[in-house]
Amino acid sequence: GDPALTLSEAWLDPAERERFGRLRSPLGQRCFAEGRRLARQMLANLADCAPASLSCVIDEEGKPCFAELPDWHFNISHSGTLVACACARSPVGLDIEWHKPGRNRLEIADRFFTPAEVAAIRETSADNLVRFYHYWTLKEAWLKWHGIGLSGLSTVPEYQFAAGGQLLRMDGRPSDGKLAVWDLIQVDNGPDPDNRTPGKAANNWSIALAADRSWELEWHPRFGLPDGLSLNPISETV
Repeated sequence: GDPALTLSEAWLDPAERERFGRLRSPLGQRCFAEGRRLARQMLANLADCAPASLSCVIDEEGKPCFAELPDWHFNISHSGTLVACACARSPVGLDIEWHKPGRNRLEIADRFFTPAEVAAIRETSADNLVRFYHYWTLKEAWLKWHGIGLSGLSTVPEYQFAAGGQLLRMDGRPSDGKLAVWDLIQVDNGPDPDNRTPGKAANNWSIALAADRSWELEWHPRFGLPDGLSLNPISETV
């Protein structure tokens, strides 16, 4: 078996192992275990403790946290074979999405995004799939930061991606936190995350992070990160 996965499973506490066992997909099990391993490793490094000593509990807002580190927050996201984790001393939201081809994302945008956002996506013409994921990850990270489900999409402020790389609220108000969007760029032609086709597009994943301005963040995409991937900043709030 995979030594890293064996270690990830060994660090799971009883409640996490029960949830791990209920997951039907081997990929889903692996992403869950690796995500919790990332969170434990990052927070153990920050708090100078042993990763295996951390037990995961659910806080009053329904979010997972480690009982031994009540002042630390983490958020995990995974898509395809890539898992990412962000940690901070205040609530944090993270979303990563693989740019899955073959679906009409404009139909989704028309249904869930604002008219101005849809117009901005359509203006990118051939790259509208990538811009769609910039908006989607930004929205989901913002929702996770605030502890709101996808039913709250209409509560996310409208943002525009300015030419200079700034992420600006369309209503002119300052952002209520730090938000940033990146792409992970594939420079080789390896198999896609679902192992269905032999090649992938140039832009494989988009990542967005939302957090309070007053805390530094550490985020760490590690599991499944193949050779040839590089991080490309897209936009962030100032």
